[in-house]
Amino acid sequence: MERFGLTLSFAELFERRGLGERATIEGVVLDVRRAEDGRILLNGVDLVALAAGDGEAPAPDDGTRSDGPGWGAGLNDFTLANSRVRFTGPDGGVAVLQVDRLALENFRTWTPQTPGSFSLDATLNDMGVAVEGTATPFADRIEVSARTELSAVAIEKVTRYTGSLGLTRGEGEMQARLDHQVAIEDDGAISLKTDGTAELDGLAVGLPDGPEIAFERVQVEIDTDKRFSPDGAVSFHTAPFEALE
Repeated sequence: MERFGLTLSFAELFERRGLGERATIEGVVLDVRRAEDGRILLNGVDLVALAAGDGEAPAPDDGTRSDGPGWGAGLNDFTLANSRVRFTGPDGGVAVLQVDRLALENFRTWTPQTPGSFSLDATLNDMGVAVEGTATPFADRIEVSARTELSAVAIEKVTRYTGSLGLTRGEGEMQARLDHQVAIEDDGAISLKTDGTAELDGLAVGLPDGPEIAFERVQVEIDTDKRFSPDGAVSFHTAPFEALE
């Protein structure tokens, strides 16, 4: 870590609220590895073993604990910059997330209905990822509204992590602009709506013992609506597929 800074609002402490006025972190480098036996190592530390701890039970309540309101937490302005997370899968595949800037603004537990804002400017295996939106993570009904822009998405960059997809040929790049609306009800029901446009240039895909598919340019209009019920049922709706060469 190259830089860390934190400014607190002392006035909020009198209201039993911990509010970070400004927090900045730069230069974080994390190496995450998933072993074949399921263990997750973070910079060499076994997280599964760390979470297990020493097995001590929590101390019993001696009757002195207050039943009054607990502390609130909030953050006015958080920035993570120039940081990297390298994830290595059990098969040796590698995904590198380079975070140029992650920003969170105006998230407070004591105003759960007021949305905070977030933005991300990053690359994942050299594929551009830009996200911005708002969220109410502390509300009874969690809502997220976001716009995602993807650039320079290519099969070769995806297979750095997944390994071979069984294709004899995989060329072309994709750009996408997508809008998302997510709602999570207090009973666990989830709805996810996505619409937008994806453009593929120089697409050429070949399958073993199958024909090759090639387009100079394809534009796809996306409009999907998914719902996940608490009982595990899933419903899915999509508008008719539209593609233009």
